[in-house]
Amino acid sequence: MEPGICASNSIAQVINGKHYNRALRVHKIVLEALERILFHLFEQQQEDPLPEETMALLSRTADPSEKNLSSALTDNGFKELLQHYKEFKTEVLDGKLGETAEFWMLYVEKVYLILRFLRAPRKTISACIS
Repeated sequence: MEPGICASNSIAQVINGKHYNRALRVHKIVLEALERILFHLFEQQQEDPLPEETMALLSRTADPSEKNLSSALTDNGFKELLQHYKEFKTEVLDGKLGETAEFWMLYVEKVYLILRFLRAPRKTISACIS
């Protein structure tokens, strides 16, 4: 409510799943915030600092153009970083950072599941049209 993501009288309805569009927006914003926090923890726990090339790729992914994303996804260092981050997230799900972090990771997984379900019909429909 304080950052203006949702009005005070709407938050209970969002939590209860009443306002679909508002609820989805809130979940996406919370998901991004949790991913940023998690990635920051991941960076802190790395023994060696991230290579400059990888940091440059990370900064370019802030602008998700097709060119920037494709160059990041073809870079071996970036692929390796993503693999380590995925392993870190699995460890958090297994309770490495405590029960609270494990709870929030379960939330993150559920939001990603919702987003995948929302994306699937669009891909199916566009495949049928083309």
